[in-house]
Amino acid sequence: MALRYESNQQYIKAVIDLYHNQVAAGVNSHPHPRGQKVNTWRKGKAKHNRDTLRENFTDRGVGTLQGGYDYDDMVAVSLYFFTNSDHEPVAEMRNRASILIHHMMMLRGESLRFAEFADLFGINFPEDEENSTPCPVLAFHSDFGKTLANGNRMYFATI
Repeated sequence: MALRYESNQQYIKAVIDLYHNQVAAGVNSHPHPRGQKVNTWRKGKAKHNRDTLRENFTDRGVGTLQGGYDYDDMVAVSLYFFTNSDHEPVAEMRNRASILIHHMMMLRGESLRFAEFADLFGINFPEDEENSTPCPVLAFHSDFGKTLANGNRMYFATI
């Protein structure tokens, strides 16, 4: 059975880590092992894996947000923080809010770790006069993170 892309990535990371250790110890003066050939191979391997999944009609939702928690699972996770008596109630409420916001807004870990309460705000969708009901929205704006290196602001929201 051929190794999958993720397994190959782990082998590449191990070789690079070994290379960095050897350079730090002064026993390796060769150029960095991740060059154009490795990057080209990685991209080709990723494309081959995607093509194979499509040809085999593999469910691409498995292991993604679509294959994650269902409604009952989210309720159980949320209720866990009310029933966990091992920690302080304030810490548990913070942890509950954190996991729900991460899941609902699909945030990176660092995005919420550096968030402040002032970054969250609530808004309502405008109601029309005929068939609408009030729809509150929790929004979050961030100007920090891996994808915001140039100082732009990004907004996330959940209904």
